[in-house]
Amino acid sequence: MLSQKNILKPENILYLGLILVAIGLPLSKFLMSVGQMIIFLSWILLGNYKQLLINYFNNTTAVAVSLLFLLHLVGLLYTSDFKYAINDIRVKMPLFLLPFVLSSFRPLTKNQFKWIFYILSLSVILSTLIGLTRYLGLFGYEIIDKREISVFISHIRFGLIMVVTIIALIYFYKTENRIFKIFIAIAIFWMCFFMLSMGFITGLSVLFIFLGIYLLKKIFTKYKTPQWKTLLILFLLLAIPFGFMYITITDYHKINMPKHTTLLTRTKGGEAYYQDLTGHHKNAIENGYLIYRNIAWKELEESWNNRSQIKYNELDLSNQQIKNTLLRFLTSKGLNKDAEGVASLSNGEIKAIENGMANVNYMHQSAIKTRLHQIVWEIDNYLHSRDYNGHSIVMRWIYWKTGFKIVKENFLLGVGTGDVQNEFQKMYEKENSILKPEFRLRAHNQFITFAITFGVFGILVFIAALFYPLYKLKLYNRFIYLGFFVVVVASFITEDTLESQAGVTFYIFMHSILCWLYPAELDDDF
Repeated sequence: MLSQKNILKPENILYLGLILVAIGLPLSKFLMSVGQMIIFLSWILLGNYKQLLINYFNNTTAVAVSLLFLLHLVGLLYTSDFKYAINDIRVKMPLFLLPFVLSSFRPLTKNQFKWIFYILSLSVILSTLIGLTRYLGLFGYEIIDKREISVFISHIRFGLIMVVTIIALIYFYKTENRIFKIFIAIAIFWMCFFMLSMGFITGLSVLFIFLGIYLLKKIFTKYKTPQWKTLLILFLLLAIPFGFMYITITDYHKINMPKHTTLLTRTKGGEAYYQDLTGHHKNAIENGYLIYRNIAWKELEESWNNRSQIKYNELDLSNQQIKNTLLRFLTSKGLNKDAEGVASLSNGEIKAIENGMANVNYMHQSAIKTRLHQIVWEIDNYLHSRDYNGHSIVMRWIYWKTGFKIVKENFLLGVGTGDVQNEFQKMYEKENSILKPEFRLRAHNQFITFAITFGVFGILVFIAALFYPLYKLKLYNRFIYLGFFVVVVASFITEDTLESQAGVTFYIFMHSILCWLYPAELDDDF
């Protein structure tokens, strides 16, 4: 039994703080904050601060990461939105705090290190179960968009945390006893199944990319002659996602005859059909059928309003115009857009349209196939100059293009710590962007955001801080760190990861324990 003296040892208080942060990453911003305060308390209890400061400045990898926070302090000198900048400084504080504190401690023991990830795994699984109860409509809550299944943080970041957890469990699997291996295998299977079922395509893609990079690393560094099993797995890792995407694109662009060419004149009720033969929508398709053909607008509105509580000119439960969802859904079934088409819909299909399902196949096919189809539809929509508001993949491309234009105008020093959002709004206005106000967001790319904020010097510091520890400590030889690094770079490409408390904590917490608290007795060779 631990005495009170042992409980209050700085190392034990540090471990408590680390556990609270691990629990909080997928579950609670409050626990993340409390955990970091306890971690800082453990450093205060160490004493001998002069030596701790000397140790910190001698640790060049810790100083390198801390420079990211220093950049934000320098950016205060030329920002115009000081209120936003001060809040940004508060959010970015862990970029200095955790390297400063955790680089002062001895590495964790092997068991301590493992249990941080086991506790993180349990927290992730608990979060999936909470999300699942919402998805199934239990306790009076119903999820329309599967992305809402991540209750506490964004679904993309949740998926990436899940990937890091899976990678850690794969690593620990080989050293555990048979009973523990069963639990680890079940946990890995559940998280992979959850991502597949819920369409976490970013997380799954990053997991595939990491496994591919790891296998390539083994082929070129470990084996003089590549083993056929390794090559086969690598081939499958490449063939499965690319093959799936190829099939999706091919199916999407199939044209169904004779619906492609049959142009009707009047409905049975006598209304003239509308045919779009020259506009932007003339080639818009759904399951191979042309959307803007054989439309009886008046019949469509009247017949829909007779069957649904959500009226024709209102938004569906996914915040899309329901008339557009209805058009696409009817087209996906090969139906004409008239009273007869609406009358043929089942009550379940009416409900699906109300929920924002724009294709009949979304009702029964896998979440991954549905998400891939949606991505292809978004890109096709953009390439044909149609409205892309609300379409996340295409809007990211617009954010990146807009961000690059801001970088060109502020190449040397950037715009300062607090002015990024303001500069985006100015550029949207300058470019007469078709994006609606609610979609006029920031870069969704951490590299672009740093370039906008701090200019060319800032982006070089950011890249150096990211890669220097990897090179200096040869972290690419650590299986879990290599997995984390692939995950975090992917998150920096698709998200402004370091612009939120959850994102900053995820990055710097994982980096710190995998860099400075990594147990010496753990085998890097996997």
